[in-house]
Amino acid sequence: MTDNETKLNALYQQMEALAKKLDELNPEETKVEDIDNMIALLEDVEAKCEYIRQAENNR
Repeated sequence: MTDNETKLNALYQQMEALAKKLDELNPEETKVEDIDNMIALLEDVEAKCEYIRQAENNR
């Protein structure tokens, strides 16, 4: 398994965990901070995807 495949698998696991959290959210109990944290996670995953994409293009 290549380094990028390992990174992509880790990102996939992060996305699965986030999707699970979204499914379990109770809108009446969700706080703005919870939404902010999820947005930050999505931005982190997006940045990592872009980094991997650029690394693949530079090969």
